[in-house]
Amino acid sequence: MARFLLGVLLVCVAMAGYTLTRPEAALLDGTRPVFWLLGMLVALPLGSAWAVAEAVDRWAPRMAFDRRARGAWQGGGLVLAGLGAAVLAYIVATLMLAVVGWLPDAAVMILSTVCSTAIVLLVCFGGKRAGACVRCLYRLEASQNRCPECGGIGTRA
Repeated sequence: MARFLLGVLLVCVAMAGYTLTRPEAALLDGTRPVFWLLGMLVALPLGSAWAVAEAVDRWAPRMAFDRRARGAWQGGGLVLAGLGAAVLAYIVATLMLAVVGWLPDAAVMILSTVCSTAIVLLVCFGGKRAGACVRCLYRLEASQNRCPECGGIGTRA
């Protein structure tokens, strides 16, 4: 999960840095301090993404967060998924801020991050299946400790 959150953090820091270097940005109008901006662009999206990733992993476990699973999403794939979720969150937040004026900025950031993170995790990553190998999803019998398909030991979900 740390790699997924690293991808989210990279986009959040990039967006905050971009906004801080542009003095004509609407968020830097002189009435709000810089730490408020960092909280809006880094802390809220990162915390929301972490909470949603934990909730999704507990209620509908994803193979991406299982250390035993080895596939395309392990390593750099999780970072790319985090990057994609955060970019989608900023796109949705920008659209929501333009269309819905009555919601507070913090609520828009939280809603957009929660929705985009949940979409990326639920759509991109397959769920664990009870009694299946976490590496190759081969259906294991009750007595098998070693997967006959991939040769993994102790890979029963």
